Amino acid sequence: MAPTFRLSPESLQMIENICNGFRRFENYHIVTTDDNWSTGTFHIDVYHMGRFCSKYIFCPTLNGKIGSIAIYGVGLSDHLRKIQASMICFGLRVEEVYIDNEGINPYVDVTLAPY
Repeated sequence: MAPTFRLSPESLQMIENICNGFRRFENYHIVTTDDNWSTGTFHIDVYHMGRFCSKYIFCPTLNGKIGSIAIYGVGLSDHLRKIQASMICFGLRVEEVYIDNEGINPYVDVTLAPY
């Protein structure tokens, strides 16, 4: 079943810019999964020197903007602290951020402010 909402082309371009930023770091490698047509999300897996570090899952709003970002992996408390210090994530204003421990794996739940 297709998702009822998807990331817009503009949102996908913003995510591609984020991917390009990761690609500039030496010793880092990323793997992307575009699930926009099945689940409505876009995933970025980040590896440092071949070891998995973080997964970023970008989730859409009803109008196709990036509404939230789930961050899985190592150093969740570091991610949380850095985002809380500026309330900015990938250049986007953050409305709320916390570590969600309710699922199988904990993750940083980042709710973006409307933009």
